[in-house]
Amino acid sequence: MTTVQALAAAANIQQTRGGLFAIAYGSHARGRARSSSDLDLLFAWQADPAPGIVDRLVTDVERLHTAHGLELDHEVAYPAKLCVTSGELTDAFGLRGFAPTVDGALTVTPVTPDPGYLNSAVFKARLILNAFTSPHTFLTGDAVAYEGWRFEAVRALCLLGLDLVDGLGAFTAADIVERLVRDPATGATGEDWLGYVNADAPHLYGTIAMALPDLVSDGVAAPSNGTLWRQNDRARRSVILTVSARWRARAMPL
Repeated sequence: MTTVQALAAAANIQQTRGGLFAIAYGSHARGRARSSSDLDLLFAWQADPAPGIVDRLVTDVERLHTAHGLELDHEVAYPAKLCVTSGELTDAFGLRGFAPTVDGALTVTPVTPDPGYLNSAVFKARLILNAFTSPHTFLTGDAVAYEGWRFEAVRALCLLGLDLVDGLGAFTAADIVERLVRDPATGATGEDWLGYVNADAPHLYGTIAMALPDLVSDGVAAPSNGTLWRQNDRARRSVILTVSARWRARAMPL
């Protein structure tokens, strides 16, 4: 079994079951998987797929793991972590996983290793954001839709990173990356923090360096000197309120 063969098998599942597109993330997409590491997959749908489709998708993925000698990781339930709707993408890229307040402040805390939390909508939003902004692989489906959501994910990540360096008079993309990889207060990293590890730092640096200029027109970020940047706290919070309003409106009862 090779990673590419497993990815091809996952792409075939998406072609069979339908949906918008599929991506792979985690250790296989990063090129750091053990021979038996589980394959992290996300299958995106415009709306909720029929319950029968979800059940068959889970069965397909479990069979893929068995056929290729891969472990199964049930820490997060497969129906929850495999399928994502456009509404849940809106949640994730509206930073729902970090509880935006009414004034646009975020709350970023280490992950609680509790089954209830790990299977919650809030944690799923964090998981989705990580999947789209860590090294990952587009498998198959609507590439245009994927690119659109990927843009939203990168913008959200940059806003999150700016929140993490709030208080620094001037900062670099590297300062943001350091805080995305490791909690400066507790030292938590990887799955205990935001899902990124030291080996992801070059990828994250490039992602943030490309995203910061896109926030200049919003008045959020401004180049200072060389690679230094400054941010407008009020403008950042305003943009966070705008993106979070999309999922808040979706969550309101009719």
